[in-house]
Amino acid sequence: MKKHLVALLAMAFAAVGLTVVTAPAANAVGCVGESCYNKGPVSMGCTKDQRAIAIDPQTNYTYVYYSPACQAVWAISFAAPTIGYPCHTVSLERARSNLIVQGRLTQQFCPGEKSEWTNMFPKGWYFRAIDDEGPGYNTWYTPWVFR
Repeated sequence: MKKHLVALLAMAFAAVGLTVVTAPAANAVGCVGESCYNKGPVSMGCTKDQRAIAIDPQTNYTYVYYSPACQAVWAISFAAPTIGYPCHTVSLERARSNLIVQGRLTQQFCPGEKSEWTNMFPKGWYFRAIDDEGPGYNTWYTPWVFR
């Protein structure tokens, strides 16, 4: 009788274990790593666990964000509430250890929009964000950061 009970309990634990393994994650994301290339962080669910990994030290308006779940990086810029500048661009540059730019994703950002983000690059590079406010205005950079 004990053998049957132990076998029955072992099967029950195995079934529970299989259910846990095969159940979808509560915070599932739409892409991971290379599959995130040039996709939007919001539409892919990557902003759920985003972390700022670099900030423009002059204005604190431009950031590089990283998502551990997506294993991807993107840039974002927040509008200064009192500045009336024309449309500008927010870019995410990627480079290898020599910091020679090997890729750039850019998004236009216009007055009245609260924030704008670039599409994503997979991790494994050096990254920096650039906020170019256009002719006659400043260009802001975050420090390079490896992720």
